[in-house]
Amino acid sequence: NTGKELFPSIDYFNEEKNVAKRMERMKRIVAAYDEDQISKQDIVVWVESLSAEYAKDAKGKKQTELFADTIILLKQPSTLVKYVLEFLVGCI
Repeated sequence: NTGKELFPSIDYFNEEKNVAKRMERMKRIVAAYDEDQISKQDIVVWVESLSAEYAKDAKGKKQTELFADTIILLKQPSTLVKYVLEFLVGCI
């Protein structure tokens, strides 16, 4: 359950406005991380790709700082992935 099935694309966030459904998607990512199916680096790469996609969109320019902060947090060894992803989903 990796790749496109696990990590939502920019289109998902543009189309899905229901925060509860977004949180369910994040829970699947956290579960895969907790079960060592994916690494924190996989999550960082995904967030970086979202950031790049948002940067292309004029409306997404304000999100650049949010993504940069999220990536910094994810790269910290003590960061709890669950809380960072919940924060991200609540803000984008």
